[in-house]
Amino acid sequence: MNRIEYCTYRRLVRDNGTYALRWVPRETAEELRRLLREQGKEDPLDVHAGVLAYQRRRGHVWHHAPEFRHLPPGRLPR
Repeated sequence: MNRIEYCTYRRLVRDNGTYALRWVPRETAEELRRLLREQGKEDPLDVHAGVLAYQRRRGHVWHHAPEFRHLPPGRLPR
């Protein structure tokens, strides 16, 4: 399995869960199962998305451009 195939199948599994392994060739499914077991249960992208969602709910946006809500529209700090 090359990098492009891995990314494609990983996205398929991320979107549809491990049920998607039934739709790929047997050898590839076995290899993906092994890789998923080694990587652990947590998907780093899901964890990061959860952190960003929490920060947005709290009003803190650390991974984006700064927001200047205290200034009138169209004005930036000097």
